[in-house]
Amino acid sequence: MTQSTFTNKKDYIDENTPAVFYNMSIVTTSSYGGKTYTNTTDYTYDEPRRWTSPIATKVTKKESGNTNKYVVNTSQTYNDYGSITSAVDVLGVTTTYTYDATSHLLVGVSKPISATQTQYTEYVRDAVHANVTTIRVRVQGLTLTFSDVV
Repeated sequence: MTQSTFTNKKDYIDENTPAVFYNMSIVTTSSYGGKTYTNTTDYTYDEPRRWTSPIATKVTKKESGNTNKYVVNTSQTYNDYGSITSAVDVLGVTTTYTYDATSHLLVGVSKPISATQTQYTEYVRDAVHANVTTIRVRVQGLTLTFSDVV
C-alpha cells in the first residue's frame, strides 16, 4: 500500500490579482517486506515572479532501518519570457539554452558531454514562419547537420 501526501500553497494578493497555487512537496510512503520506504520531493519556486514552474527540485529517498538517505537535486533558471536559460540535472551537469533576442525562440543548446568536450546544438529557422529548417550538432571537430526538419 502506498500513501501520498501533497503540501500546497496558495498565494493570494487581492481580488484584482489571480491567486497562484504552488505544489510545495509530495511525500510518498510505501511498505514492503517489513520495511518502510519514503520518497520526499520538495519544490522551490520563483514566488516574486509568481511562476508555477519550479526553479529547484530536491528528491530524498529513505528506507526504515537505514540511516543513509539518497538525495538528488535539480534546478532551472528562467528568463523574463519564462524560457529555461539553464538546467542542472541529477548528475550536476549544466545545460545552457540560448534564444533569439527578437523572437525569443530557441536557437541553441550547449551541454558538456565530458570534461573536455561540449555538445552544441543549433536550430536554424525560416524567416517567414520561424519553423526549424536545420539542426546542427557540433562536438569539437565534428558537425552533424539535419536539414528540412519538420
